[in-house]
Amino acid sequence: MSFIHRHKRFFIALMSFLCLAAIAVTALGKARPTVLRTALGFVVSPLQTGVTRAANWTRSKVDFFVNMSNLQSENDALKAENAALKDENTRLSLAMQENTEYAKLYELDQKYADYPKTGAEIIAKDPSDWVDAYTVNKGMSSGLAQNMAVLSDGGLFGVVTDCGAGTSTVMTILDDRSSVSAMCARTGDQGFVRGDRELMNDGLCQMVYINVNAQLIVGDEIVTSSMSSVYPKGITIGTVTEITDDPNGLTKTAIITPAATFRRLDKVLIITLKNES
Repeated sequence: MSFIHRHKRFFIALMSFLCLAAIAVTALGKARPTVLRTALGFVVSPLQTGVTRAANWTRSKVDFFVNMSNLQSENDALKAENAALKDENTRLSLAMQENTEYAKLYELDQKYADYPKTGAEIIAKDPSDWVDAYTVNKGMSSGLAQNMAVLSDGGLFGVVTDCGAGTSTVMTILDDRSSVSAMCARTGDQGFVRGDRELMNDGLCQMVYINVNAQLIVGDEIVTSSMSSVYPKGITIGTVTEITDDPNGLTKTAIITPAATFRRLDKVLIITLKNES
């Protein structure tokens, strides 16, 4: 706060006193029209002008600093309001995102209504570049066990590989340790969907050991087959995006784009069938 702003009352009082003094001297001069009046005129007129200018200058400065103080207060209030609106917008965005996730999980739950399921939240991801695994916030105390299939909003996500009292580890189908007995939903052609370290970085996996005479085409849906003792039959895995013949001339390999979401994911569904591998 400036010196003038701090002593605003003093400057106003001084200005008022000088004005009154000038008025009194002028009135005295009018009451006694003598040589003294003329002499005083030469003294009082410049004094009045100076006092008026000083008063106007002081008033303008006081008003300026008062207005600046008011503007600063208003600016601070607007900043606080803007910050509050940003926080509210962030909360609303997160709420909308969460509602969208719940809606997708509900659709998935309805799609596979024949299978008992429980929801879980992802609380950590394995930092290694060699595996693709997550930790969820439910374990044996919630009825989970190893080899239970895990779904995300689009389809098969992975499988529970380790189960503690309150948390579990889920290995995704992108992990190169993963192998899922699969088939083409359209033709019934069989194979195994496996993770691959190079493909994992692009969010892809591959279907191997497909018979060379299989009628797969790009765009076909791949689902879990009845050959698996771990994964329930008919769970969507993904779609075929590329097909190549293997060098042995007996089999084909297909690149699969998974239906499940693996990034920016908070919640999954776990099928609570206790299968044994």
